[in-house]
Amino acid sequence: MWNDVLIGEGSIGNSAVLIGRIEGKHSISENSLSYWIGDLFLDTRIVIKKDTEEGKTLTKLIQEGADLTKIIEFVENVLLDNIPNDRLKILINRAIDRAISIGKEMKLAEIREVLQLY
Repeated sequence: MWNDVLIGEGSIGNSAVLIGRIEGKHSISENSLSYWIGDLFLDTRIVIKKDTEEGKTLTKLIQEGADLTKIIEFVENVLLDNIPNDRLKILINRAIDRAISIGKEMKLAEIREVLQLY
């Protein structure tokens, strides 16, 4: 499933279109039923139904032309308030594993450079 967290119940629609009226680089899309937001804390994704309190607040922020930082802060707070603990643990462990892997690759590249091995 696309979303890590779903706010609301019922259909979320089949697809969503990137919201062009929000300035800046973002992954916030919408359809008639919901907002689909990606690239959040720990690479999480959230779907917020427009008929929920959170959806109404997000709609208001977008309509008022709030800056991207304020919108993302709101959405990440909604995400963190609603993500199940077990899912959050999985995402944290995945981020730790990814960081360790990147660190190993960087160290190997450094060793190769020192030894002039390519």
